[in-house]
Amino acid sequence: MRIITLTPHATEMLFAAGAGEHIVATVDASDFPSQARAIPKLGDGLNTSVEQVLQWQPDWVVGWPSTLMNQLESLGIDTLVLEPRSLEQIAEQVKSIGQRLGTEAKAEPRSQRLRAQADALEADRTFSFSSSSPIRVAILASPDAQFVLGQHALINDALARCGAVNVFAQTLSTAPSVSLESLLAARPAIIFSGYAAPHWLTAQFDVSVIDPNWLYRPGPRFLNAAEQICTKVQQVGQSVDR
Repeated sequence: MRIITLTPHATEMLFAAGAGEHIVATVDASDFPSQARAIPKLGDGLNTSVEQVLQWQPDWVVGWPSTLMNQLESLGIDTLVLEPRSLEQIAEQVKSIGQRLGTEAKAEPRSQRLRAQADALEADRTFSFSSSSPIRVAILASPDAQFVLGQHALINDALARCGAVNVFAQTLSTAPSVSLESLLAARPAIIFSGYAAPHWLTAQFDVSVIDPNWLYRPGPRFLNAAEQICTKVQQVGQSVDR
């Protein structure tokens, strides 16, 4: 089967399922695992055209919800949208890819490990602190700290397991714009970021930096980001208990 992946996290999911060898082309940012760097690239995924995809004669295109994916589907190309909304769904999607491509022997154990990793987050939180109020958290979505993550189901699922809550979870946007004043009004105890935060932010808040390829890619390595988030939340929660 000839597969094209249109996002880095789709590439990571295919490799996690033991099916990376089927990828014939991917996007520029697909750099993990190391084998992905040798796969031919067809642009950034955002400006990639239908023609660029079709020239690879794919049997299957895997990616994020997009106009391009819709266009390919309308042309009769088999597509798979990977948009996990919970930690369990990351594990489930790895398993389902393996079932579809006949790589269950690799996909099933990896799926089980991911599920166990997710379950451990909640168990660790139970024994770490007993504060009844969730720890208030914000997650930056841009290096300049002008945007945060809002209605982001996967992030908010991870936070809930840790005993935390996204202070911008109820906004209508996935990535609403913010100011220092709005952050101060929201009162997050911790701000997580995939980038080094500007001084005006670190002067006011406890900012914790996580590898952006873990934090912003909804693939298997997001579980690593979730572990770091939970560890930091637990530290703050323990200080509240004291």
